[in-house]
Amino acid sequence: MKKILFLALILLVHAIPLTSFGGEEGCGEEGECIEGDCENGWGAYVFTDGSSYYGEWKDGFPEGSGTLKYIDGSMDEGKWQGGLNIDKKN
Repeated sequence: MKKILFLALILLVHAIPLTSFGGEEGCGEEGECIEGDCENGWGAYVFTDGSSYYGEWKDGFPEGSGTLKYIDGSMDEGKWQGGLNIDKKN
């Protein structure tokens, strides 16, 4: 289940135009930046399904250190590049 949700997130990230995924003022129907800078910097973003990402952002995508928390309580931590987890900690 965790892998399916992660793959769905990857597809979502790549299907949404860069300008609508991140931004300090929120992201409309796709979710909302609830803290910080979800475009370039550190930010906290909540998706419409209830999952959330806390960490570093670049060009509106997770980039650097961060944690993706799924609605079932599971998490993916590690290094992110272009919205993909490239170095999982768990």
